[in-house]
Amino acid sequence: MSTTTSRVSGCLLILLGVWGGIVPFIGPYFGYYYGKNQTWLFNTDRLWLSVLPAAAAILGGLIVLLLPRVSALGALLAALGGAWFVLGGPVMAVAKPGTGPGAPATASGAMFGPATMHLLENAGFFSGVGIVIVFFAAVALGRSGVTRLAAGGMEAEPVDTLNPAY
Repeated sequence: MSTTTSRVSGCLLILLGVWGGIVPFIGPYFGYYYGKNQTWLFNTDRLWLSVLPAAAAILGGLIVLLLPRVSALGALLAALGGAWFVLGGPVMAVAKPGTGPGAPATASGAMFGPATMHLLENAGFFSGVGIVIVFFAAVALGRSGVTRLAAGGMEAEPVDTLNPAY
């Protein structure tokens, strides 16, 4: 993987992981929250839906940044964390009814309307963060594969599709 791409991808994965892990705890300071309007409240829902996927993204970003030989492993780990940000809430709602992130703040006194706040909160807590993490993990994973192919790690032989016996 090129040095610049690995550094940028790794740093962005770490920053996005930190954001995804910390926003549930500091968001209530700004009226930006899911569930209870209480800062630094740690519960199992926040553990499963924010802390663990954030840890996967941060660890994956560190691997991409610091260990170029196994950057594909780090990118896959970060991608799984990002996917869990997106899918964790619906999966938990089916697996254990009554659990999940809770209701968004959607404060009526906010600068935006309730529907817009709901959209911004969902994007900033779960879906948007997860999609961007998956994107940068895919960039890191793709670059690691391209570099390996360019270095001669896997040489493809020409295939004649019209004559499979060739």
